Amino acid sequence: MANAISSVLDKQIFQDKKINSVIRLPLQEQDLLTLHEKFVTVGFHEINVRNFHEGKVIVETILHSLKYYKHAACISLKIKESSSYFHAVCYEQEFHDETVFSQKLIDFFEKNDSIDFLCIEYAHNKKAFSVIKNVVDQYHMSVQIPIIIMTYCQ
Repeated sequence: MANAISSVLDKQIFQDKKINSVIRLPLQEQDLLTLHEKFVTVGFHEINVRNFHEGKVIVETILHSLKYYKHAACISLKIKESSSYFHAVCYEQEFHDETVFSQKLIDFFEKNDSIDFLCIEYAHNKKAFSVIKNVVDQYHMSVQIPIIIMTYCQ
């Protein structure tokens, strides 16, 4: 799974060079420390989780424990689900057209210009993820805020 993302992104994009192990609930102390570090460090960071629902719980747990971000956002290609921890959510279940999706993301970022944390739920769609990365790069977000890329085993 990490290889799929690495093939889409340049190798130097991740500040974390080591291969991530799957993070599972309940979170262990070392998991908490590692996640806290990723969630407060500017740039792209990958976390691997067992499934979408566990990933959502893990992200919400860390955001809640930090009590720091006021305008956290999420880009989801998987399931439209509301969350009290995200200020804004951009959802795209059916990815068909790169130009349309790119414009949707641009509109999302312009409407939500105070985003201070971004979670990207990677749903094994390399083309869609490439579009997301291009728009994120266009706004220079990876040098301004932490961006968590969440991958799934299932």
